[in-house]
Amino acid sequence: MGPSGRLLFSSHNKYDVGNYAQSLGKIAEKYNVDIVYGRRELSANFDITCHNTIDVINVGTHTMNHKEVDGFKFVLWKNFGIESRGMSRAGILSSIYGLPYHYLRYLEGLYGQTPEYFHFGA
Repeated sequence: MGPSGRLLFSSHNKYDVGNYAQSLGKIAEKYNVDIVYGRRELSANFDITCHNTIDVINVGTHTMNHKEVDGFKFVLWKNFGIESRGMSRAGILSSIYGLPYHYLRYLEGLYGQTPEYFHFGA
């Protein structure tokens, strides 16, 4: 989280401030991933009086549930004709098709079924 960050949830360490386990914990269990969630403050380099607090989600996928990934690959093949033969499990996760799906699941777990998400990345 950095020096200005505040850890709110860690599935690996069983740490939860604010009952985030109800949503993020379910995702961590289903996909067998480690999720760390918190908030940190950012300030603009050109104007130190301008501050924003952002949500930070880190996801460890090294132990991901391959059955869920295979199910998602099947949906891609069935609905869009996208085949993943010859691609490793890590390859499909890092592909343009795998990550957005899982990222949206994390956002839904965090914010619910809201019509808008705001994402800022560097």
